[in-house]
Amino acid sequence: DSNSACGVGAAPGAGIASCVILGECSPRASEESLTHNYNVNDISSNSWGIDECKWLYGDDDEFTTELSVDCPFECPSVSSDDCPCDACDGDDWASGDLSSDCETAVVEYCTDYFNDDVTPCLELDHYFVRCGYGQLSSYGHNTLEDGTTNGRGGLGTVYVFSAGNSYEIGQDVNYEGHKKSRFTISVGALGLDLKHASYSSSGAPVFTSAPGGDTDHGMFAAQPLALGAVDNCADAGMGTSYAAPLVSGVAALVLEANPNLTWRDVQGVLAATARTDFNEE
Repeated sequence: DSNSACGVGAAPGAGIASCVILGECSPRASEESLTHNYNVNDISSNSWGIDECKWLYGDDDEFTTELSVDCPFECPSVSSDDCPCDACDGDDWASGDLSSDCETAVVEYCTDYFNDDVTPCLELDHYFVRCGYGQLSSYGHNTLEDGTTNGRGGLGTVYVFSAGNSYEIGQDVNYEGHKKSRFTISVGALGLDLKHASYSSSGAPVFTSAPGGDTDHGMFAAQPLALGAVDNCADAGMGTSYAAPLVSGVAALVLEANPNLTWRDVQGVLAATARTDFNEE
């Protein structure tokens, strides 16, 4: 199906809602939008990123992250001697500055009881790093965890993020909090030849890629009305910001076929069906 503005969408029947996060909005407004009406909005498609450390520990108290002293481990059927909550009594779990005895207890517990307490054991970097380069704030981490835990009635919001356009200046997504989080799908861009676009940021957390245009061939789409080009198809530019919505559209089609899939199921479907060798027919 195509729309009246000459574009063809990956999921033309999907509804779209937008949240404005730029302008005078605070950095926190962008993270608050991630769980906005998350029982109504199934997929959160994002083409933005912020360096948490620039504002998280600044002078403005408004942006100071909420810290928590609560032990994240449930320790089911585990004796108190093996549970890190006792060894870490008094440690601030959101500070990234746990005592050496606490760190040792956490590592030993997750080594022995990982399958009994999976979720907190997967978050070790969140406890051990206060604010590394690009590290997610406690607030940002908790927002994503809330969305994947409680969004879509408990099935989890599907979070899609563009990987960024900084490959040519040597940047990658390995240390970018929102893009390396296990809760998100980080999307790179492909050019016309279906190979890595010259600008598309790379790195281990890039989950999948989709067409995003390249230097000689941008994305063909309807031009913005603000340019006075009504119903005029043309080169609209390039970027991973074009690739991410295509993956969001594919995720919408997946959920249309089976609305009962969890957020991890959607990731699994994308991973299992992505093409890795474009020399194959």
